[in-house]
Amino acid sequence: MPMWSICAQYCSRVQACKSINFIALNKTCQINYGEPGECNDELIESVGNSFAAASTFPKNLAGPCKGHDCKPNEVCMPKGTAYKCFPWFTPQFHENNFQRIFVACSGNHQSILDTWKYASLGLNIDFGKSCSNRHLRSTMIDKWDGSLIDQVKVELFRNGEPTVEINFDGRGSTSSDWFTKNRLRSNSFIDMNQQSVFNIFSMDGADTWGARHFFISNTYYNGGCPNDIAWMAVIDTSDSNVRACNYDRLPGKAYPYILYGPDQQLTKFEGSYAVADMMIISISMV
Repeated sequence: MPMWSICAQYCSRVQACKSINFIALNKTCQINYGEPGECNDELIESVGNSFAAASTFPKNLAGPCKGHDCKPNEVCMPKGTAYKCFPWFTPQFHENNFQRIFVACSGNHQSILDTWKYASLGLNIDFGKSCSNRHLRSTMIDKWDGSLIDQVKVELFRNGEPTVEINFDGRGSTSSDWFTKNRLRSNSFIDMNQQSVFNIFSMDGADTWGARHFFISNTYYNGGCPNDIAWMAVIDTSDSNVRACNYDRLPGKAYPYILYGPDQQLTKFEGSYAVADMMIISISMV
């Protein structure tokens, strides 16, 4: 389905949406709450902006959501021949229609794992805000439905630039079990795939010698800190007494730390690591 069609279909499933602007150059879908002008033309992908009023959409565009009774602040998502209602926020559509549901920052003195798990700890996701004081999360995490989710994407950023991308199979998952080796689809590391040797690949990670979460390791508990070899780890405990290794206590930096292997490969964390400024988790729907 063309990207402009996905934009129009999304609008047809949101009561508050009265019209859309689609910007083909950067694949951006803008939701409007009113109809600023008459428009009887179809939405055509172009290098500029395309406008279409919801009143001109085909009646069957919403699929099973046709005539839905979701609230104005909810979006209707098909589930077989039925549908479910989810909290709605204005989407930014990309090639795979990913929606950001979690944004975490290094150095804001807040546990990333706890904020993912507990709604009371994070700010409602609003991409006009910064996560420098508190991580941002969507209520979609608390209403996770694996029958509606296709992919889950984890991205790490440093100095505003993407450095790591890991994609997981979200089908049939829960909000706590999608971050696993068996669900790994693709990633930007040159030496990681489902056949790689992992001794930990877990959101909960390892807490014995330090709070290492969203942890993907090759060697751990084998000869101490100098032998810890991993692709990624989030260090996010406030208790410095349980941070056993040098990479658990970064001079001049506040926790949490989002660590990853530089040069897109596995690394010994005690000797070589990179620190991401931000971690973003997004989902795409079936």
